[in-house]
Amino acid sequence: MDKLIKNIFLTLLILSTNPIYSYRASDLKKLKATGSCVKCDLGGANLDRLDLHGANLSYTNLINASLVGTNLQNVDFTNAILVNANLADADTRGMIRDGANFTGVNFNNTRSQTT
Repeated sequence: MDKLIKNIFLTLLILSTNPIYSYRASDLKKLKATGSCVKCDLGGANLDRLDLHGANLSYTNLINASLVGTNLQNVDFTNAILVNANLADADTRGMIRDGANFTGVNFNNTRSQTT
């Protein structure tokens, strides 16, 4: 019994310290169809190598999203949350980031000139 309680406790501890982010499939579909997605949930989504030039992603959850090699030129990230997102090799020139949270973002090898 003690072992069972210990295992349950450890499982709950791991889940609480390593949150799982899952994007909303309808939001990803909307982004791909329209090129924009305001107030969307794209946390944990794979957006690698997409052309999002000029997209409006304001107020969008992009926690742990992967945007490796993505064209983010002139994307509006106003008040978006990109905590721990991966923007390695992305083109971020002209990106609008007013009020956005970029804590822990990987900006390795990005082309940048933000406004």
